[in-house]
Amino acid sequence: MQGTFKRLFYLSLAVNLFLIFVLVKFSGNEEEVDARSPSYLQNKLYLMRTSYYDVYPSRQANVVMLGDSITQAVDWHELLKRNDVVNRGIRGDNTEGMLNRLHYVYILKPKMVFLMGGINDIKSNEATPEEIARNHRKIVVELMDRHIKPVITSTLYVASNEKKHKKINQKVDELNALLKMVAKERNIAFIDLNGKLATGKSLNKKYTIDGVHLMGNAYQIWGDEISKELERELKEP
Repeated sequence: MQGTFKRLFYLSLAVNLFLIFVLVKFSGNEEEVDARSPSYLQNKLYLMRTSYYDVYPSRQANVVMLGDSITQAVDWHELLKRNDVVNRGIRGDNTEGMLNRLHYVYILKPKMVFLMGGINDIKSNEATPEEIARNHRKIVVELMDRHIKPVITSTLYVASNEKKHKKINQKVDELNALLKMVAKERNIAFIDLNGKLATGKSLNKKYTIDGVHLMGNAYQIWGDEISKELERELKEP
């Protein structure tokens, strides 16, 4: 009787150990798949908002605003007083994600695209300034190959209340120097928003509520800079 009990005990122990091994193995594989997936595809808002683009009725827009949450946050057609502007900003997006979804820009057949990105790449340490600038260059080249006029907007500083702001803003400086070079190489406009919104090497706190995202007074300044470019390139709709 005692021998039977021992055999049952060891059999039960073996089964439980096998089940634990299987669970660990499969959960490990799931993590590996996630780790290999591009980071922008792990952003649920990326998947959600690109699904909106599939059902939106807009099939033509002269102007597309391409970027992350800073671009997404405002109603550009109201700010710019134009009915030919479409917002293609996605919160949390990085420059690799923007490059990957350019087909959603092309279907709109725009004449101009205003591009701002890079802060999420920097804050997440996913890419160096050189890699981020390389993604910008790829976006610019692809747009120009389709006879679309790109305008690069500087990656914004974060405010001094943002964690690790000095380290982040140093990388922002490095990136913007490279972006200016891209704009010069391709003979396109570069909007230096930091020159308008920064105090020293940080975003002025009067333009932000959380150290990163912008208040209305900042968008008004940004909108004025965009309008200048539009007046040079496009007639009023």
